Amino acid sequence: MSINYLSSNLIRLLCKLSFSIVFAIIINHYLLLTNLYWVLLPAILVSLPTRGSQLRKGFIFLIILLAIVIAVQFFVPISLQDRAIDIMLGVTIGIWSQFIWPINLAKEFRADILPILQAMIHYLEAMITDFSHDTHAKNIFEKKVTLEKLLTKRKIYPEWIFSSGFNPGLRAGFRFFLIRLDQVIELLLILNYQLHRQRKHDIDPPVLDFIIKSLHINVEILLMLVKYFKHNQINNTQSDYASDIAALEKSFWQMLPGNLELLDLAEEFLVLAALIRNVKDTRGCLLKLANALPEPEG
Repeated sequence: MSINYLSSNLIRLLCKLSFSIVFAIIINHYLLLTNLYWVLLPAILVSLPTRGSQLRKGFIFLIILLAIVIAVQFFVPISLQDRAIDIMLGVTIGIWSQFIWPINLAKEFRADILPILQAMIHYLEAMITDFSHDTHAKNIFEKKVTLEKLLTKRKIYPEWIFSSGFNPGLRAGFRFFLIRLDQVIELLLILNYQLHRQRKHDIDPPVLDFIIKSLHINVEILLMLVKYFKHNQINNTQSDYASDIAALEKSFWQMLPGNLELLDLAEEFLVLAALIRNVKDTRGCLLKLANALPEPEG
């Protein structure tokens, strides 16, 4: 089930920060040699949500802050040993808070995006079946409604990515993926209308075969995304994701009338050109999504 960032995650984030601050104050009270600010800084930084291992993040902040202390001691009198202890205490507090109130944004994004990707696959497969067999599939409308419901449910669609309080360091990557995914969904909704219009016109068999093949490859890329978000694996496929589009466009140009001025007068060519453009644009967006996937976490 999806977890809304502004509700559950925000509460847990406040709990973690409160725990870190209170615990740092308690340590500062009983250990007089500590400096409260040097304990609070790493505790708060490590408590903030991020993608990846919390231990790794704590180690990175530890190295960075120690380097800052070493540099500062050349300009300001400071006890390197005491400040190093403060930083290690703060990092430890932050890591503890992460384990007590864990927030893994990557896992929550996977849980949110997975049902949407699966609904997109079912919708596209229904359109392919309907178009290739020249039958009116009854479940196309149901698949479309299912997809639209997922997009309107706040508990499923990860709209928390666009909230102003979202981690700025993670915002760009998550938003890029979601914006591109929205573009693919819009293209799929348009595709359904274009395929319906194309039924009124005959298509040369080679062009029809290339369209169906390209649509199946789009499904293949969506399945690759599902495998990544569901099993944390990247499918190292050797499929060529460009040659089929090139062949489709070539076959389309070969069937055009010799006088291109007649193209504006022939509705069937305009409808087919728009359909091919949709398939090509969808492929481009899907490839951008696939290329943007980070390496699976170990």
